[in-house]
Amino acid sequence: MGSGSSGYGIGRSGGGTSGSTDGGYKGGASKQRTIGDNLGALRLKYDYRNGYFGERGGSREVRHLFSDNPVTQAWDFYDTAGYGGIERQMRNGKGQTCTMRDGTVISIREVSSSDGSPAVDINIRRSTGSSGVKRQKIHFVRERRG
Repeated sequence: MGSGSSGYGIGRSGGGTSGSTDGGYKGGASKQRTIGDNLGALRLKYDYRNGYFGERGGSREVRHLFSDNPVTQAWDFYDTAGYGGIERQMRNGKGQTCTMRDGTVISIREVSSSDGSPAVDINIRRSTGSSGVKRQKIHFVRERRG
């Protein structure tokens, strides 16, 4: 797994889009992208099978990705998945959302309400084409020690 490209925290200064100061698309992309456009980059970094990332958690839609640095890894996943999206802060101030061209909404919370771990949600409910990616909530948890 990568070391994380952003290390951004919730409420970081500057608002707008990660890696872009001109109010354009997330990461400085020249056009709005879809989750499918970013799937190849995600698959290079993260375990992906049958539309899901990581290991199954408490249900099919809850997933776990293990890391030595869960917050950094969650931001790296969010930045990669959301590249080329339109980013906004959540109304409650507890995270960021990124809307992709296909309607997929990707969100990040550094502290999830369920277990306190960083989490990225991929919501394809309004997607016009998710390229096989399923709706899921990915929790980034400390690496298991065997």
